[in-house]
Order: sequence, then C-alpha cells, then structure tokens
Amino acid sequence: TWSNLNSSTAFRSLDINDAGYVVAISNATFLVVNAADNSVVATGGDVGVGEYRCVAIDSDNIIWIGGEGGLARVEGFSSSRVTKYTSVTGVNADGTFNRSSMRSSYINDIAIVDRHLRYVATLTGIEKMMGSQFMNMNVHNYHLVSNNVYRLKWDASTSSLWASSLCQLHEIVFRDAAHESI
Repeated sequence: TWSNLNSSTAFRSLDINDAGYVVAISNATFLVVNAADNSVVATGGDVGVGEYRCVAIDSDNIIWIGGEGGLARVEGFSSSRVTKYTSVTGVNADGTFNRSSMRSSYINDIAIVDRHLRYVATLTGIEKMMGSQFMNMNVHNYHLVSNNVYRLKWDASTSSLWASSLCQLHEIVFRDAAHESI
C-alpha cells in the first residue's frame, strides 16, 4: 500500500524506528508520525541546534537532531524536553551543565547502534557517543582519509560503521562489543 501525508513543509531528513514511529525534519521543525495509521503523533519546533541537518530515532523513542550548532536529544516527542550537546563545554543558557566534548558542533549525520551508543558525523571526524560521553575518531587515530564525514550507516550484521567523506567510503569493522578494536 502507498500512503501520503500532505505537508507544506519540505523535509530534509527522516528516520523510522522498530516501533513504527517516523520522524521527519525540515530546517527547524520536526514531525512524528505513527507509520501504522499515518497519524501525526507530535510536531516540534526549535531545539537550539541551528538549522537542522539530520535526524534519528532510537528504540526508546528518543529523537536525535543534528544541526549546524550541535546535537539535540529530544524526549517524549517534545521540543521542551531537550538536552543539547555542542563543542563548547561549560554552562548552558538555562544553567544546566553542558557535558559534551565534541570537537565540532556542526553535525552532518547520526547512526544509532543501540540505546547507549551512537555515532555522529561532524566536520572534525566521527564522534563515538556512549551515553553522554564523546570520543573523536579522526584522520590521526582511525586513519580516515578526511575528517569531514558527511554520512554514516550502522550495519549490525557485520558490526560495521560505514562512513562517507568527500570522495571516500570507509568501512570500520569493530571486533569487540565495546567498539574499541577495529
């Protein structure tokens, strides 16, 4: 069957999780749809990461939005329940501590491995995000050809992270459950 949800918004990225929730983003808004019946579950606005570039939704229905100014974790499909991660450490405008140590706040893509592990494509390599802690993978420590990583895809069947950067395609195969050995 083919379904159509009419919208005046031009969507730039979308993702679907195993529960059947589709999340789509435009430049600064997101839309959540139940794929089973095409009902709109939620809409949201600005989450403080600038122009939206990519989106992912995990098995706990947490929405991850990457933008030109960082990464946002959206809970409960609500733009008022957001944790923001940027390359600037210290105190956020709302007084909460920014626990991020990303090298770049410009997010190109997000690949979700499981509820605790995500990979984030940035202008300065790939950020391995375990919980709320980051480790940068770049040309020096993971032999990437370029730090400007544009797209990521996780392949669970081979424990591989596929990354595209400029004119290169990388496959990083992990040999352990902690994703420490390649």
